[in-house]
Amino acid sequence: MKIIQNTLSSDLFELCRKEFDIKLEKNEWRSSSLYWNPSLTRGINGSTLTSFTSLDIRNAIKKEISPYIPECDIITQYYVWQSNSGISLHGDGTYKFGATIYLNEEWHHDAGGWFIWKDKDKWNTILPTKNLMVLNDIGEEHLVTRIASDISYPRCSIQIWGRE
Repeated sequence: MKIIQNTLSSDLFELCRKEFDIKLEKNEWRSSSLYWNPSLTRGINGSTLTSFTSLDIRNAIKKEISPYIPECDIITQYYVWQSNSGISLHGDGTYKFGATIYLNEEWHHDAGGWFIWKDKDKWNTILPTKNLMVLNDIGEEHLVTRIASDISYPRCSIQIWGRE
């Protein structure tokens, strides 16, 4: 797992946040409870909402993260991690890599939503931090702990996958 601080430029980060906020007001979201494999929500009773980024945002993200990823097509989606949502231990399947960029200005350690991964025989954790990217380019198993039920604003991220 690679951890990259301040992944996106300030301008692109703000463009992503603006597009994310605009999408929140539109009917453009899918629920994890409708299309995720049930193994991904074992022990999780909340729902995560997903929506594709615009093509312009996807292309700008690809350009800025290109030093860290292999050359390939990418998929980029916004994720809204609502109360009681999370994702069970899993790998990223057939993708060349999976990555997360955190969009929240801050995230409290008691709010859940910790990213946990297994590196050989050792478990590691990361608290979501503004503009930090977690890059899984060697297929490590990982999960997101359940989001607390009393959050005032959801955990927000951009999920990126590299296509074969």
